[in-house]
Amino acid sequence: MPIDQNQTTKFWRPLAETLVGGAVLGFLTWICFQLELGIATAVPIYLIIILLLSIWGSLGPAIVLSVVAAECLLFFFTPPIFSFEVDRPKDIPGDFASHQRSCDASA
Repeated sequence: MPIDQNQTTKFWRPLAETLVGGAVLGFLTWICFQLELGIATAVPIYLIIILLLSIWGSLGPAIVLSVVAAECLLFFFTPPIFSFEVDRPKDIPGDFASHQRSCDASA
């Protein structure tokens, strides 16, 4: 039974979108971290990138990349840096809002 061309496109296109988007987010994270930008500057940049990726691609990769972007913000830009721990309990609603905003923007 031959494989339908549409069937292979359904697999490879979202995978390519996710990989390209992940590379863009990784490069963006590196740039923002090297420039020592704070979270207040990084969040709008990340949000713009997620919006552009969701417009360009499909819903699945956009949701995956929005969660990855929110975790990158948490890991690289909120104290304690290089940890997923939340140092201050008052930061939890802000972290949740960042996750929610990125997921809403991609949908």
